[in-house]
Amino acid sequence: FYIDMAERGITDRPFFDYFNITTPEETQAAIDAYSWDKFNGSSVAAMGQMIGDLFFNCPSRDIAVSAATSGFDGKIFVYHFGQLSKCDPAYRNGLMNVANITYTNFTGHAGELLFVFGHVCEEDSNSSLDGNKKLSSEIMSRWANFARSGNPNLSNEEEAVEWLPVSVSDTSGMAAADPQYMYFTGEGGVMVESDTEKMEQCAAI
Repeated sequence: FYIDMAERGITDRPFFDYFNITTPEETQAAIDAYSWDKFNGSSVAAMGQMIGDLFFNCPSRDIAVSAATSGFDGKIFVYHFGQLSKCDPAYRNGLMNVANITYTNFTGHAGELLFVFGHVCEEDSNSSLDGNKKLSSEIMSRWANFARSGNPNLSNEEEAVEWLPVSVSDTSGMAAADPQYMYFTGEGGVMVESDTEKMEQCAAI
């Protein structure tokens, strides 16, 4: 069903009605923002990203910036998870092969939870397994620190990247929210100060 829906494309009228995209200008903006060309020709990857943005990514970015400008400046931390595991349902069920999803930063919804609880997938190759174990250790430490103190940074590890909170300066003159965030991959967490493409995608939907 999901693949059939994706193959009909994001211009499928019932789908656009659900997103409240009605005018020709709005339709074209959404098509441009989630062009299959941006996803190696995969309609499923484009559709999956659009749905994920609608329900999770874009609202989360809006909420983060809104909270930072409502008395919580310096206390809001945003992250994006981008490390594929062979235990991810999209990989295990064969969706990635069928849908021509080739990039290794693709993850399904809640794909980070295995890493949060230290359950690294033993099916991953040796080369990625070591990186995944290190990533899981970093995530667990950051989550624990945030739960204890409200600060997810790792003060005792010199190589750890500083996780910067959302700043009120992220809001000025933007078409959509553009908070800085920590991006977790097999190389560990890195800060992304601005994500213009995601801002434009959120503005389009």
